[in-house]
Amino acid sequence: MGYYALWLESLDDLPVDPAHLAAARSAGDALDVTRNPELVPFRLYVLGMLALRAKEPNAARAWESRLAALPAGRDSVTQDLTHMLRARLSLHAQDVAAAASELEKLELRVPYSRVGFFANLAPSRLRARVAADRGLFAEALRLESVADFYDPFAPAAMTGGHERRGVLLRKLGQTEAASASFGRAAVLLRDCEPSQVPRRDRLAALARDSN
Repeated sequence: MGYYALWLESLDDLPVDPAHLAAARSAGDALDVTRNPELVPFRLYVLGMLALRAKEPNAARAWESRLAALPAGRDSVTQDLTHMLRARLSLHAQDVAAAASELEKLELRVPYSRVGFFANLAPSRLRARVAADRGLFAEALRLESVADFYDPFAPAAMTGGHERRGVLLRKLGQTEAASASFGRAAVLLRDCEPSQVPRRDRLAALARDSN
């Protein structure tokens, strides 16, 4: 499993079963980054994210410590990845203020040569989640409308975005728009795998109930 596949497994937008998650963590442990030193901080960051997906915050903190100990380069990639992982850890601990503080520390100085590896360094989804947890629903909705996924037109990306926007629109009292957003998410799952059928049906019900 390569670095790109590992990153995909770390995203909470996409469903993952325990077996795949365990396999991803093993692959991350074994990932050879000697030929590409640029992947060293990325590997530690993704392993921390995978540990959080496995609900093992102590393991995630251990990866964060190793990431923070790396020497800083001329860009801010290593430091920014550290802040991102700390923000995720803070959200796991339900400390929204600390998560927001970590996001404010991002410098986002990424050279063009590294954009391919770190295109999602500051995902708007995480910023939107922090804003929503702080009760800033309009700001969260604005951030959810920003496409920064590996492929903004992939159904895997769009489904979660429509679902989260539906939730935010309901909180803002925009029930008709919320219904449309839930409906779009359900349509994207019309040919889904059996494991996603309950989610599709739940979204379809939300589309009806929001009218």
